Amino acid sequence: MGVALGVSHQAAATWVRHAEWPFGTGPWDRATLPRMKAWAARTLSPDPGAVLRSETAGGEESSKRGMSDYTKASVLKKIEDAKTARVKRQILEGQYHLTSECRARLKAVVIASRDALLDLADRLPAATDEQRTWLAAEIDRVLRGFGTS
Repeated sequence: MGVALGVSHQAAATWVRHAEWPFGTGPWDRATLPRMKAWAARTLSPDPGAVLRSETAGGEESSKRGMSDYTKASVLKKIEDAKTARVKRQILEGQYHLTSECRARLKAVVIASRDALLDLADRLPAATDEQRTWLAAEIDRVLRGFGTS
């Protein structure tokens, strides 16, 4: 029934249990569907989620449907609370981390790599002091691109 009415199965089941539902417990024929939709539009409150979805899509539906500012604010707050809870959960699961910690780890890797490369330049067996100095300067120049030296 929900699919035929364009609502979820749960919504249709709630309609049938409504105290003012005039159509009995079913089964219903397709000719009754337009009257059911009209009853829902007349009797039931508007879906705040539908209004909010149309509002976020750029519509002006909320003023037409009569949603109060308090209700809109309440719905928006619930959505924000859900987003905040999701981010907190993701932080606890380790999906997010502090940027400063990440930069510190990266800097440590770059510095360790720099030191290893400079040590390698010092250990070249057949290189002269001038070649070692030049190589160390080139390594340092390249590593400055990483923002550390």
